[in-house]
Amino acid sequence: MTKTLNKITFLIITSMLMLSCTSVSSHQLKKPANQQLTQQRIEESKVIEKFIGKHYGAKYVMGATGPNTFDCSGLMLTLFREIYKVQLPRTSMKQYYAGRHISKSELSYGDLVFFNTNGRGVSHVGVYLEDGKFGHASTSRGVMISNLSDYYFKNKFVAARRVLK
Repeated sequence: MTKTLNKITFLIITSMLMLSCTSVSSHQLKKPANQQLTQQRIEESKVIEKFIGKHYGAKYVMGATGPNTFDCSGLMLTLFREIYKVQLPRTSMKQYYAGRHISKSELSYGDLVFFNTNGRGVSHVGVYLEDGKFGHASTSRGVMISNLSDYYFKNKFVAARRVLK
């Protein structure tokens, strides 16, 4: 009886140890993938922010695609071409149809954000950065960073699109 009880105890303890090792191993396998994704997003954000910083304050000129003047869609066209080697359509309305629709809660670095600033549909585009911020070419202030919750933009937001990933 004691031998049987010892064998059962041994089997239970061994099984518990094996299960706990399996759980730890699978958890450890998932962690680096999450860290890699986070690192990739950090690097991507730095590249986009560097691009916006390089052109920060560049004047707005309708139809311009840089390097010293931009309109909003020209800035996105140049950013995506230089950073991602992706050719976007020329206008904000045509860029609106690029990629796939995502919700505001899904926004991440590099997503396009669209606005209706003239009452006639999509008329302005920017690139999402983080924490509600986006880079764009403003008609009044040139290339700059704004917040989706700014008074001017919060009621003009139309949609977000993910061209990459």
